[in-house]
Formats: sequence, structure tokens, C-alpha cells
Amino acid sequence: MAWADLPAFMVELRAKTSTSARALEFTIMSACRTVEVIGARWPEIDLDGATWTIPKERMKAKVEHRVALSPAAVELLRALPRHADTDLVFYTLKADKPRALSNMAMLELLRGMRAEDDPVPTVHGFRSTFRDWAGETTAHPREVVEHA
Repeated sequence: MAWADLPAFMVELRAKTSTSARALEFTIMSACRTVEVIGARWPEIDLDGATWTIPKERMKAKVEHRVALSPAAVELLRALPRHADTDLVFYTLKADKPRALSNMAMLELLRGMRAEDDPVPTVHGFRSTFRDWAGETTAHPREVVEHA
């Protein structure tokens, strides 16, 4: 998705009430991968410090990664329901038991949001959207943008 189209898309996404919608919104705001987000756990997140420390086991490069969280991302996280039986940030209930979201949940949401003839953006494609925006509209060095 072109970065110029993202604000209108976010308005549409925020109108959705599902957990997969909140997970996708957080994925977009954090520029992280699906597996990192659906595996996110509350002990990794410091809401007061506005950081999320992703353990190396869930990172593609197998190196721990710290993500600075925007005020909007912190607000989204604070509004999420918590379940006593899990420390997963994004979960679904199956037979009243919390389970991790499927790695297809956000993609299925995207498919449902598009008109039949419109191309479906991919979840991973939002990382490219972030990269394009950062490269075209900010003065951050390339290395910083790539690390983000």
C-alpha cells in the first residue's frame, strides 16, 4: 500500500472491533512482522517506558529487538482486554480458552476489507509502506530506518 493511502486505511481499520484488527493496527504502527506481533506477551512490553522488547527467539535475525512505541501504540495496548489465563497481548478465545491468533488472521481481515476487484495488501507489505514513508518524508539516516 502506498504510504499516502495509509491514513484513510487506518480510519477504516480502527472502525473494526476484532482482535485481529487491533493486531494489524499495532503491526502497522510498530513496523514489525506478523510472528513478532502475534507472539507478543505482556512481560515484553513496558507501557510506562513506551518500549517493546522482542526476544531473539521471535526475531528473524535471532537478535533481541527493542521497539519504541508511539503514544498511539501505547494507547492501543492499554485499551486491550487481558485474560487471566494468558500473557499473550493478542489472543482469541476457543472454547473459552485464550489462544494465539493464527498467522493468517490479519491477512484474512485485509481480504475482507477490500472490494472484490481491489488488490489485497499483505501484512508484510506494511513494512515496505513504512520504509517508503521514512525514506521519502524524513531525514533519518538509511541505517536507522532499516534497523527500525
